[in-house]
Amino acid sequence: MLHEDFSYIKHGFAGHLAEPDNGSDRAVIVIMGGEQSLLPGIKIAERLADYGITGLAVSLFGAEGIPDSPNQCPLEMFEPAVKYLRDAKKIAHISTYGQSMGSVFAALTAQYIDGIENVVMVSPSHVPFEGTTKDKKTMTGHSVATWRGRDIPFVKPDFGKVKMPKYYRHSAAKYKVMGMWIAFYDAYRDKTAEKEAFLPLEKTGARILLIAGGADEAWPAEYSVNEIRTYLENKHYEKEVRAVVYPNVSHLTGMMPNREREKKLYRMIPVIGFLYRSFGKYKKECMKEDLCQRPRHECRRRNERPEPGYEDIL
Repeated sequence: MLHEDFSYIKHGFAGHLAEPDNGSDRAVIVIMGGEQSLLPGIKIAERLADYGITGLAVSLFGAEGIPDSPNQCPLEMFEPAVKYLRDAKKIAHISTYGQSMGSVFAALTAQYIDGIENVVMVSPSHVPFEGTTKDKKTMTGHSVATWRGRDIPFVKPDFGKVKMPKYYRHSAAKYKVMGMWIAFYDAYRDKTAEKEAFLPLEKTGARILLIAGGADEAWPAEYSVNEIRTYLENKHYEKEVRAVVYPNVSHLTGMMPNREREKKLYRMIPVIGFLYRSFGKYKKECMKEDLCQRPRHECRRRNERPEPGYEDIL
């Protein structure tokens, strides 16, 4: 496996590449959040490389030259990332993979940059949201994302009204949820703002895979999946759209790092389970959705047919 690091100052984006030894004609831009995310993007990129797909993890914030928090992260940094894959690596087929906050940027990248064939959104949001300062407590009044210096439309979750990591009971959830979940639930009740900020996924021209846990404790990802699916159906979107919701699965799901290579990371599972209670309770279900192992689960679609693994999308 070959590795390469990128800095915003030198390359126009901050990120880390993992490439199979024999190269590949397929690449996935992995977007997990900041440079120091709980689940680092490079670990997902390496997992893709294990199966013959080049992975390029791009950081949204927390590295030199880019924002120090999830606030006004410029989509332009994905332009040189895509150009590098096409020109330097001669990649013919490029996809985006985003988990949580990264799902918004996976969609926006495909909207604003031509040629993205597939978009995978794990634990997604259907709307961008207001940015925060580094402490993730103070709202900035700006969008989490910008294009050509202008804010992308966004909703306004108020993190000041709740304690973000604290768990609460809520009438709209069958399980305890974090304060963050409540802040997003309340933000979605502003239907005018929600409509204005809704991600226009029909503009991506890509095949789309949506994955969520029915016990997502961090935000209402299942709601977002259902909203996106209905939106695209109403738009008569012609490309393939798959939507999968796993009933007991946490916010922390999707592709997981290589277990043998990342033993230290896997030893942190008890700590992660303390922070994400659904993950702690149903960790086997949350972690078995490795996109290269062709899991067969029932998809919540009208035909209720089993869904193939991600490798049919990427």
